Amino acid sequence: EVEIPQLNSSSHAIDVVRAALGKSVTQLVRSDAKLRVSDDAEAVHQARVAVRRLRSHLRSFQPILESDWAGALRERLRSLQDNLAAVRDADVLAANLEELSQELTPVDAQPARTVVERMRETARKSRETLRSALREPHYVELLDALVEAAARPHALAGAEKPARDVALELIHADYKRLRK
Repeated sequence: EVEIPQLNSSSHAIDVVRAALGKSVTQLVRSDAKLRVSDDAEAVHQARVAVRRLRSHLRSFQPILESDWAGALRERLRSLQDNLAAVRDADVLAANLEELSQELTPVDAQPARTVVERMRETARKSRETLRSALREPHYVELLDALVEAAARPHALAGAEKPARDVALELIHADYKRLRK
């Protein structure tokens, strides 16, 4: 169970961290079973979004989190993100190629079907790699660490300040990247 705090105008910065991490951890955990037993492209998408958000939150909240802890957790998520991206990218590319091939003449359609089948095979292999990673002990340990992170993030002293007082500091680096 991941408890997600309700936020209001008097919430502390740590509450915002816990809410953000908690929502993404919950989304990842909910996708887990489907990732293991089905070819549901939406489950892959939802898990990928959750992992990307987790990594982003850990970077965005870096000013109020223990740097080594947040960085290590972000790094542990990288492999999962890469595996999910490989499946999602292959699925999307295969679907797009298949749709585009419907517009081809019969002469051109056969080679296009060959390309689509190769991409579907790439997606299948990527899915097998993902499922293999989900069976590894380090993945279960990662899920446990994420649940723990959502409940008790390793925060610095400033995390107990009201969220409104540290919000600008938290978004400053992201805003600078966005402007570039």
